[in-house]
Amino acid sequence: MAGDVVEMVWDPVTRIVGSLGIYTKIDFSQGKVLECYSTSSIFRGYSIFMRGKDPRDAHFITSRICGICGDNHATCSVYNQNMAYGVRPPHLGELIINLGESAEYMFDHNIFQENLVGVDFCERMVSERWSRRPTPASSTRPTRPLPRTPTTTATPPSATSCGR
Repeated sequence: MAGDVVEMVWDPVTRIVGSLGIYTKIDFSQGKVLECYSTSSIFRGYSIFMRGKDPRDAHFITSRICGICGDNHATCSVYNQNMAYGVRPPHLGELIINLGESAEYMFDHNIFQENLVGVDFCERMVSERWSRRPTPASSTRPTRPLPRTPTTTATPPSATSCGR
């Protein structure tokens, strides 16, 4: 039934430089995603600024473009170099790459979730908590001024009191 197909658009997906868009068509009656694609409206120009550079430096250069997912750019550059040079890493080499990617994924996920997206999800919780918080005037706790700490002037050590 055509009435059950819903188009959903998230554009821009914030916190990702504001340039990512997700477009979907979902048939909720069948429980199927009929169409889903992403777009990016920002041009980063990898292919342009890599012109004339030594391809062996690609993983160093491309990994510094993004502040969050630099490892992904570096890994893709390494895979491209392997394909271009006809290099097939041994099985243990692939495992090491995958291990590094897994560790970097956990690092990236934490940065992304806690610093970039998490703030959007906790706004309501924070606002509700602060709306219930008593103001200092209505607080039953006694308020006291902080004790003053005495200020002293230190005398410089003499030349003979160097601790020997």
